[in-house]
Amino acid sequence: MRPAYLLRCAANTPPPGEPAKPTPGFLKSLAAWIRQDSFDEEGLRTIMDVYRSQESTKPAKGVSLWYGIPEGAREKILFQSIGDHTFKLCPVRYPKSDVVRSQLYRYYAGAKIPLTIEKIESTRALVNGMSNKEKMTFLACAAQVESQFLSQAFQSPKSGVNYAAFERMLYPKYLPSFREATGTFRLPTQWRYSPEDFLTLENIARYPLDRVDQMKGDTVSLSFEEWHSLLFNYHLPITPLQYYFLTTDTSILYTREFIDEFAEYLRQRCRRIGPKAQPIVDVMSSNGRLAYHLNQTGRIPVPVIPCHEKPNRNFYLMKIPRDVQSEFELPAPRALDVAKALAEYRPNIVICQDMPKLKDLSRQFRAEGSVCEYILMGVPMSYICGHPWYTWGITGNKPKDDKSTKPHHVASGFRMRQLNHISRWLIERHDSNVATGFGQVVSFVKNTAAHSLGERLRHAFARVQKF
Repeated sequence: MRPAYLLRCAANTPPPGEPAKPTPGFLKSLAAWIRQDSFDEEGLRTIMDVYRSQESTKPAKGVSLWYGIPEGAREKILFQSIGDHTFKLCPVRYPKSDVVRSQLYRYYAGAKIPLTIEKIESTRALVNGMSNKEKMTFLACAAQVESQFLSQAFQSPKSGVNYAAFERMLYPKYLPSFREATGTFRLPTQWRYSPEDFLTLENIARYPLDRVDQMKGDTVSLSFEEWHSLLFNYHLPITPLQYYFLTTDTSILYTREFIDEFAEYLRQRCRRIGPKAQPIVDVMSSNGRLAYHLNQTGRIPVPVIPCHEKPNRNFYLMKIPRDVQSEFELPAPRALDVAKALAEYRPNIVICQDMPKLKDLSRQFRAEGSVCEYILMGVPMSYICGHPWYTWGITGNKPKDDKSTKPHHVASGFRMRQLNHISRWLIERHDSNVATGFGQVVSFVKNTAAHSLGERLRHAFARVQKF
């Protein structure tokens, strides 16, 4: 779950061009959290009670959404300039303060504590035992602290960020080259993929365990990034790239090469389907940015239609000046859930990015008779993008009550293919200077519309090509 979404769950919906601000109820819940002497279940329940009692607190009618912030201090929460670069698009700055540096960070990451699996597991058990509303409060507090560290990483002199290029990439209609994007955020360009990539994310998260000899009773001082990654059991980097994803409320940075390769692939697939090809549906697209860029290429013979149950028309955590707001206007996604989108358009090809964690949508794609291919974008073979068994067919995560002998996509006559020639140009929110290539584009093709031998060879050899 992305920090920007969690922050918006605890914030009033801002007007276009204005950054989201926490509600008074959310700020009071954070303040209550700080006053706790220890982080335990009883203390956490107390905080939840405070949150519930204050959650209905909203500005009075006619009061600005900058409620509670003096006029002279409003601009202080925005990045006006960093170094010698002055921003026209001012991203939200999350200043380091005692209010936001909650007990969540102070207790687990601000002091030396016994670092044991049991300690992390007990915290997970506590969170898993919460109601959905309580989980959202817990995660919103964690997201607020994470946002502080992302903000600090972004403005750090050691970040090496090209702020002019960063600001260009905030415009939704602008497509950077792959070299510009990786250079802006100092990312390595060596790309690779293997089915064990998600295991790599898990292993990176466990690095702090190597510093502890539990037999000797060692303790270690955890950074927030280390604690956060251990809690979720996979690496969650704190870098300027993740600040970009927070600001734009996205999880994928589209590059020019990525869009070109993807559009060419869709053109070839539509040509194989023939003149009766139906519009391509991009489900789970809350902002419509991918569909916009694919349609702009002019290569695909059918339109790409973005759809989402609840489209997000104001997904930026920054101040957008009025004279450039027209550059942020994209065609609005259709307000359709997956079932309605499939029923209305009866597509031959479906694109799905950011499938919800542990939730499978692919069954609906396969059930629609017109679909001969669906394309997933995210971290494959994992539980953070779809369901390990129902979506990806990982037998180790097969539920006990499932009597299937084959993965569901195989039983339905679909075959999984890695589109390496497209994935190599994709930059995903789990990428960092530690490792890249976690985001993938994966195709599930019906056997009757399988790729040709030449296509399969091209996809396979792309993984060893140099940039």
